[in-house]
Amino acid sequence: MEHTTAAAAALQMMCRSRALGSCWVKAWKSAVSECAMFTVQVIRFPEAVETAVEELMPNRITDYLYDLSEKFNGFYTECHVRS
Repeated sequence: MEHTTAAAAALQMMCRSRALGSCWVKAWKSAVSECAMFTVQVIRFPEAVETAVEELMPNRITDYLYDLSEKFNGFYTECHVRS
């Protein structure tokens, strides 16, 4: 929750400093959406492995990893991660 509040405050401050009014709401919704899609994809890993084993198709795991990388890229683009 602390990170969520800090991220919202950072987006709001960034948008205010650029005189863009309430753009932080749009940016926040976009970041939350990307985060949700990435999270759902991560949760599907056991399903991807199970499908690969049942169908004897190891490429299902690489398909999953490709989709995961796309979701992560969207998440990282919308929600900048800092160390």
